[in-house]
Amino acid sequence: QGSLEDTEKLHTAPLPATPAAAQGETMAPFDGATEALLTNLVLQGALGTIVYLLYERNRKNLPVFEPRLRTRPNRVPEELPRGLLAWVRPVLAVGDDEARRMMGLDAFMLVSFLRTLTKAAALATLGGLVVLLPVYQTGVADIGGFAKTTMAHVVPQGDRYWASLIMFYIFTVATTYLLGDLYRRFFDWRQEFLRNGDPDDLAQQNYTVIVERIPEQYRSSAALRAFFESMFPGEVHSANVMVNAGALEKLVPKRLKTVSALEKSIASEKATGEEVIIHKKGMLCCKSEPVRATEHHAHQLTEENERIRELQALARNPAAIHPAPVPGERSDEEAAMVEEAKHDEPAPSGTGNYCTTGFVTFTTKVAAAAAYQMMLADDALFMVVKPAPAPAGMVWKNASRSLDTQEKARSTTNTIFGAGVLFWGLVLAFVGAISNLDTLESLLPFISLLRSIPVVYGLIAGVLPVVLVLVFIGLLPTFFSIAATSVEGLKSAAEVQTFVLGWFFAYTLANVAITVISGSLFSALSDAIDRPQSIIILLAQSLPRVAAYFMNLVITATLFGMPMALLRVGPWLTTLVFRKFLNEDKLTRRALREGPYAPPSVNYGVVYGKHILFTFVLCVYWVIAPLVSPTVMCYFAAAFVITKYQCLYVNVPKFESGGSFWFAVYNQAMACLLTATTVNVAFLAISQAAIQAPLSFPLPFFVFYHWRSTHRKYYDASQNVTRRRAHMDDEADAAGAAAGEGAVADKFSDEAYMQPVLIAPALEPEPYRTDPDGRLFSLEGWLLDGEPMADKVADLGDKAADKAEA
Repeated sequence: QGSLEDTEKLHTAPLPATPAAAQGETMAPFDGATEALLTNLVLQGALGTIVYLLYERNRKNLPVFEPRLRTRPNRVPEELPRGLLAWVRPVLAVGDDEARRMMGLDAFMLVSFLRTLTKAAALATLGGLVVLLPVYQTGVADIGGFAKTTMAHVVPQGDRYWASLIMFYIFTVATTYLLGDLYRRFFDWRQEFLRNGDPDDLAQQNYTVIVERIPEQYRSSAALRAFFESMFPGEVHSANVMVNAGALEKLVPKRLKTVSALEKSIASEKATGEEVIIHKKGMLCCKSEPVRATEHHAHQLTEENERIRELQALARNPAAIHPAPVPGERSDEEAAMVEEAKHDEPAPSGTGNYCTTGFVTFTTKVAAAAAYQMMLADDALFMVVKPAPAPAGMVWKNASRSLDTQEKARSTTNTIFGAGVLFWGLVLAFVGAISNLDTLESLLPFISLLRSIPVVYGLIAGVLPVVLVLVFIGLLPTFFSIAATSVEGLKSAAEVQTFVLGWFFAYTLANVAITVISGSLFSALSDAIDRPQSIIILLAQSLPRVAAYFMNLVITATLFGMPMALLRVGPWLTTLVFRKFLNEDKLTRRALREGPYAPPSVNYGVVYGKHILFTFVLCVYWVIAPLVSPTVMCYFAAAFVITKYQCLYVNVPKFESGGSFWFAVYNQAMACLLTATTVNVAFLAISQAAIQAPLSFPLPFFVFYHWRSTHRKYYDASQNVTRRRAHMDDEADAAGAAAGEGAVADKFSDEAYMQPVLIAPALEPEPYRTDPDGRLFSLEGWLLDGEPMADKVADLGDKAADKAEA
């Protein structure tokens, strides 16, 4: 490898040539990185400040902010005070137990994960700024700027790598402990959820199981109930087998559009006093006739209500719910079914249009737990029984899809998305090619006019590829979600989000890997062609180069992205358009309830994916470039505060899975840590740290061992409620029933786990937004549940009276 003097010459040589250097110009290592970081810091800070001030100005003036105060007043802290940053202290003052009760376990685990990452980043910041930064800055390599704060400033084979080794050992052990401790506490919270569920969900969920691969002889609600009744006598409340309801799945959403159109036409007539005329297509497409919109939509709604009622009767006729009879009072037919079920003989009833999926509700938690924790028959593939999701968390259009069909579709999606990960570099290259202005100029000649304005042309040339790549990456979760629901046919929203989370993580790592390789490895290899003996040193020099890119990414996400999340740009702009450019009087109750005033939910697959990206950046780069750690710490700290605020005052989840995303998130976080330890071992090796590199070998094995042991210890136990706790709940329920308070099962519904399209009632248009006196409720005075706020009723005077009379 040459003498130490030769090594130092190689290490202090300029990095691989850029296009400018190829033309005879010299470029120092990391040239411009410091200036780019400072410029980005100032720019994003200025933009973020403007966005945040807009948020503070509108926070108490528009109803799009803090909607939980209206929609979930029983699960929100006290109203926040006015003032700049006045909301931060009250949000942080909410304790863990109270926060978990208010926001639900899914959201609470997201907040707890961000707090854990903030602690890990704070530890890295302390070690990086106090220990590593002085060690690197006092290195002897002749480079300056941002590179002086990285490992690139340390001469190979030097003693300074001891500091890197010791600090990474401390960080790895501490982060492993922090994540493991969060997993341990999650186990207790998860057990509590499995026992009691979410306060806003039906208690019936804790007593219900979902049954897959139902054999043909039990493929009816009565037969399935009889089968479970034979094993749990007197403890089965109801059973329901899914039916094929494809026509209803299409017609019910269509009817919703019809009633919405009818409400809009009614509102328009009341607002303007004029009839709304539309053109109805005749028998031939070229002919149409004018008709009054309200009459047309009302007639269409009547027909669709009648058609849906007929289809529901046809679908439900063989699928009538059979509640559990009083013990000892079975009919002869039910008694025969029970006896046949005991001997696994076919039931006499036909299967009709029943599917292989069903739900069974029990009257005791012990029976429900036993049903999914034990094999129900000698055949291992007889039935698959699992705890049922809450009805609100079901993707009901996929409820009738068989488990075997899902598994076949999963092979297809895994193949397609797996190939996409492997060839992600080609995808990015394609996006870059189509965003090249020289290429676009051949298709759009007017672009050549921009060459006369070099500043604009250069700005577009630099920004367009980045924007297109970000847009394409931003669309990935949508592709994943469509594949999960339409291709695989997953049956719960939690499964869909977990699917999105897994693949988004895979593509995130692929994107990061391509960024690192294209920014360091390729440049090192190209220069190594001329100096083959310098390949190892060039790699050690090139890897820290990408740290500046990631720092810019984190700065942008923190200073600009976080204020944008607070402002809720989409609903805010929509409200401004409603108020400034549209006739407010034409808005219907449904338009307000489902429009900009609707509270947002959390897309966990996307949100976790973004945080995992910066977890990866922190774990991999904080030792190589210590300045990465304070920027990432600021990101996680801001994300923790803002996410906690949004989960307490803004977001209203559509479902609650009891923290089921944590299992995937923990695996991904530990995978980031494992990758980081491997990368740092390799980096020490290529930096020729002859003693430190071998001493770092145990780190990947340490991480992997604790990862697998912690996950193995808590995962299976977190899926099931313990029999002891279930028995205690059943005893308490029996005692309450004996005392005259009524049993929990008395409140269960036979239709709770029936497909909504089978029980959807006939729809009628909602009343217009006026009270009996003709007063119109303003935008700010309208609650999402349709009830007016008395203190914010806008009396429009003569105008409203004239409209009411008309």
